[in-house]
Amino acid sequence: MRTTLLKPLSKDPGSGNQPSPNQFSQGEGSRIAEWAKSFDKLLEDPDGVQCFHNFLKKEYADENIKFWIACRNYENTVDPKKREEEAAKIIAEYLVSGAPNPINVGAT
Repeated sequence: MRTTLLKPLSKDPGSGNQPSPNQFSQGEGSRIAEWAKSFDKLLEDPDGVQCFHNFLKKEYADENIKFWIACRNYENTVDPKKREEEAAKIIAEYLVSGAPNPINVGAT
């Protein structure tokens, strides 16, 4: 399991500091090709996550990757107090009725 926390995503998909597949050098092509073979490979690569976020933002579905990142960061938080704070943030942001970024989860 990954032990480092993922960086928060930029809120503006149009900012110049976000990668797109066209911005990578030819040497990085094999890394990008791995994303097409395995979604896990894309999610393991911070640039892949950012590119995926850009795509989801355009599709009006970026709350899903934000939720995934928040959960991964929660999993990697060791301090019990910080873990409790992270859990409360996740619930308030994504799971409660009227949440600002609600995600679609099953009722079971």
